[in-house]
Amino acid sequence: MSVILGFLSFVGRLLLVGIFMLSAVGNKIPHFADVAAEMKKADVPFPEIALVGAIVFLIVGSLCVLMGFHARFGAFLLLVFLGLASAYFHNFWDFPKGSK
Repeated sequence: MSVILGFLSFVGRLLLVGIFMLSAVGNKIPHFADVAAEMKKADVPFPEIALVGAIVFLIVGSLCVLMGFHARFGAFLLLVFLGLASAYFHNFWDFPKGSK
């Protein structure tokens, strides 16, 4: 029974961090210059350095959560990434009144 629970736990963690890992490995690394240009348009300070930091946070955070090694620290890294990405790229508070 514990083998099944361990396997299911791993699969759950894999599904949880899959989107973060794929974002880093499948988008941000291969399209580094394009992503940095988008970050510059969003007024992110030092976009190339911030992008390297984002990639590190995504990969290290995903691996920590996936392997269960310092999982809380990994989850914190992913939370920081999400908070900053939301603040810079999904700033709904700057939308004009009445728009959806």
